[in-house]
Amino acid sequence: MQQSLGLLYGTEANIPDLESQIRQLENSLCLLLEKNPGGIHRSSLENQRVPASLKYGVPMQMLAMRPDVRISSVFSSFVIITCHIIARLFTVCLTI
Repeated sequence: MQQSLGLLYGTEANIPDLESQIRQLENSLCLLLEKNPGGIHRSSLENQRVPASLKYGVPMQMLAMRPDVRISSVFSSFVIITCHIIARLFTVCLTI
C-alpha cells in the first residue's frame, strides 16, 4: 500500500512539468503553423478521420515555414550575393 501511495504522489508531482512541456510543444507547433502561440484544440479519437492511404514525406509548405529553413535560405542567398560581389571586385578591366 505504501508503494502505491508513493507512486501516486510521484505521478502527481510530475503533472505540472508535463503540462509545461505540453504548452511548450503546442507553442512550437503554432510557430511552425504560423499561428499565435496558444493551446491546440483536441477532439476524441472517435471523431477523427484517418485517410485510407497516407502520403509519405513532408509537404514543402511545411518545410518552408520552419524558422531554421528560412534562416538557412536567407544565409545561402547572402553567401551567393557576397560571392558575386567579391568576384566583381577582383575582375581586372583593361582598356586600351
